Amino acid sequence: MTRVLFINFRGRIVKYFRFSIKNYTPVVLSLLLFFLSGCESCDCEKEFLTPVKVSKRDQKEMVLVPAGEFIMGTDKVDTEGTHKKIGAVKELYLDQHPERKLFLGSFYIDRYEVTNAEYSKFLKATQFTDRPSHWVEGVFPEGQALHPVTQVTWWEGWSYCMWAGKQLP
Repeated sequence: MTRVLFINFRGRIVKYFRFSIKNYTPVVLSLLLFFLSGCESCDCEKEFLTPVKVSKRDQKEMVLVPAGEFIMGTDKVDTEGTHKKIGAVKELYLDQHPERKLFLGSFYIDRYEVTNAEYSKFLKATQFTDRPSHWVEGVFPEGQALHPVTQVTWWEGWSYCMWAGKQLP
């Protein structure tokens, strides 16, 4: 026999009964199978899928970031002189004032970062001479073809985007 207690929020028993699990085994198993079986197809997934497009030049998958508001900047002030402690020349946050709410229209962005191999392909296709500073003799480190490219300036990133038919914000 199994005992079932229903306790209210004050910790008092409000209902108590006993039953034999043997009598309910078929019902419990049926419910368990029903809940574990799932659906064959579900339209609810479509509601959460991000619209995707593929870039023509670099064939990279891009996802839509919907339009919306965001907070840009800060009203923080470096009152403790933290910039001196970390060796910065100017006070922190000065170029981030004022905090403001902005609206940004929707845009597409690459689903994944640009890899060393993809950036190398751009360099070869364009005869672009600047290379990331950690590439030895213009070649990315061995075994890092699929790692995100790093140590690229804003202008180098902009050049890649122009080549790929995209743009930086």
